[in-house]
Amino acid sequence: MLGCGRFAYQTSVLAFIVPRADPGKARLLMLPDPLPSAPQDSESRGEYVEGSYDAANRVFGQYAKGRGMADCGSAQEWTYDGANFHLTSYTLQQRCGGGSGDWPTLFRTRMQPSFRNVKSGSTPSAR
Repeated sequence: MLGCGRFAYQTSVLAFIVPRADPGKARLLMLPDPLPSAPQDSESRGEYVEGSYDAANRVFGQYAKGRGMADCGSAQEWTYDGANFHLTSYTLQQRCGGGSGDWPTLFRTRMQPSFRNVKSGSTPSAR
């Protein structure tokens, strides 16, 4: 991840998927907006507010406060299955004025291992 913006109370990053065997083939991580009707700003596409990656759990997340006291904003988490990132958590508070970080959960799921090829001796992978 590369820091690309620092603001009054949060920062933004650009995240890249980098193949270990060939780092020269790094590509910008471009995750879809959970609300497809949200306007897309082409200049900030691929930029994540307070972006972080938990390598042990293969989870990339962002946390965007609408204002400093965090009484509105959104947070998303995507889990990597070895090929793609899938949205696994989404919270959103559009109207400011509630408790800090007390935002409704609009979507939550969890990734389960796939056991399709157990007979062939291959190991299960996250799905």
